[in-house]
Amino acid sequence: MKQAKSVINETQGGLDRGVFGAPTVVIEEEIYWGKDRMAFIARHLETGQAERAVSDLNSGASHALAVARKTVAHFGF
Repeated sequence: MKQAKSVINETQGGLDRGVFGAPTVVIEEEIYWGKDRMAFIARHLETGQAERAVSDLNSGASHALAVARKTVAHFGF
């Protein structure tokens, strides 16, 4: 039961920060989602600055986050 509570707490912590899928990497306030963002993550770590793809600006990430939160709520996490 202790391990289940830990998973629930970690999941909620991720949701609170805006995480909505895996793999997700959070650097400062920037959230990178998906294996295809590894180059962006590397550049952010090297330069200290966030970088976004033009396609990310209107990617529908906020919609995906809303769907993920509803799904988690539905299953009682």
